[in-house]
Amino acid sequence: MKQKRYIAFIILLALTMITTLGCGRPAPTEEPVVPPVAESVATQPAFEAVEAEEQPEKAQEPAETESVIAETAKSSVTLSIDCLTALDNLDKLDAAKVPLLPDDGFFLPAKEVELNPGETVFDVLLRETRANGIHMEFNKNPALSSSYVEGIGNLYEFDCGELSGWTYLVNGKGIGYGSSSHVLADGDVVKWRYTCDQGRDVGVTAE
Repeated sequence: MKQKRYIAFIILLALTMITTLGCGRPAPTEEPVVPPVAESVATQPAFEAVEAEEQPEKAQEPAETESVIAETAKSSVTLSIDCLTALDNLDKLDAAKVPLLPDDGFFLPAKEVELNPGETVFDVLLRETRANGIHMEFNKNPALSSSYVEGIGNLYEFDCGELSGWTYLVNGKGIGYGSSSHVLADGDVVKWRYTCDQGRDVGVTAE
């Protein structure tokens, strides 16, 4: 009987020691699982902002100034072509030419036309008669680099007498040399006029 109690005591003591040793060890702790950090979207704009600051600003194109506009503005002259003196001298005019004359005496009423740099009186006449479907015939002299206007609107020199023909005025003054030699300026007023008296009846006088 004593032996059984002794064995029971030993077993109880062993269980107590095992329990005591188990309680003395620190319980294993699980390492906290740290979720992976997602890439922050908020940091991207900050990076782009830095890049934007580092990039040099593009230079703005200068605004077009009034002076530039003035330089590119087209020049112009006023051109007219008339045969008023022929209407005043129908008795001298070739009868076949009478039906060809315009009733108001103007083949081309005063009109503002474009002037290109270096253009002469003849250049403008040639361009505008072609543009407006007006007949114009001239004689070109390559040796003298000049052109002589013989007829406009089928009205030729000598059709209204020995002193008749075409002449021109610039700003109200007759020019003493050929139309292909007179270079025009912006704002000039050019009048081609048919004369029956060598220019005297249209304000052209010999100096």
